[in-house]
Amino acid sequence: MREGDSVSPAVAAIIAFVRAVPATRVILDQHVATNHEIVPQLLMADLRHFVVSVVAANERVLLADLLTEIERLASSDDRGIRDLVETGFIGELVRGSSHERRAVEAIRDLVGPATGEALRVCERQYHAGPEPGG
Repeated sequence: MREGDSVSPAVAAIIAFVRAVPATRVILDQHVATNHEIVPQLLMADLRHFVVSVVAANERVLLADLLTEIERLASSDDRGIRDLVETGFIGELVRGSSHERRAVEAIRDLVGPATGEALRVCERQYHAGPEPGG
């Protein structure tokens, strides 16, 4: 992609995400090398896996940066950008493996309000969530 190229709002949001969290640059570079373009839903899956690995490694500063950017996307005025978070990130974590579910529990109290609401909605939709009394 060249400077001045027109991009969709979702692609622009993903580029801003990567600029804000430089540790994700390698994910974007690998994604573009494989797909020859930015495919927001696929890249969100790659970012989701990265967040899960950051949670597992207990990298708190990086996790905070990632969750700040997830919140920015989740609170966007653009429905397509919010969908990236709701379906490609939160929905897949909620329906994911036990490893992904552990990541949900680890970030539950750290996410911003828009991300938290998306999490609650997805958990209701998929009948998932914290254990009663937990």
